Parts: sequence; structure tokens; C-alpha cells
Amino acid sequence: MIPVAELKSFSQPNAQFLVLKPWWDVFSEYLCVTMLMIGVFGCTLHVRHLRLSKKGILILL
Repeated sequence: MIPVAELKSFSQPNAQFLVLKPWWDVFSEYLCVTMLMIGVFGCTLHVRHLRLSKKGILILL
């Protein structure tokens, strides 16, 4: 088993070894989240449009 003292040393961040992510990793994560949000919004609009068109109501955005 691992002693508790060693587990404490893993949980405390050491300022010497902190490394920032490269800008392209941060950019790609934000890009993926943005694309996911656009996709969910587009699917929501599509489903909403289909439901309203079945009721005889046509809404154009």
C-alpha cells in the first residue's frame, strides 16, 4: 500500500512543475465546445420546426 504521506505530496501542487497547456490545445477545446453548442442549438431548432409544421403552424426564422 501507499503511505498517506506520499498521497499528500501528490495532492499538493508543486510550483516548480506546473505546466500550462499549449495555446492550440486550449483553442481546440474551445472550438469543440462551440461546435457542440451550435450542433445542439441547430438540432433543437430543427425539432421545433418539425413539431410546429405538423400542427399547421409555419414559422420562418
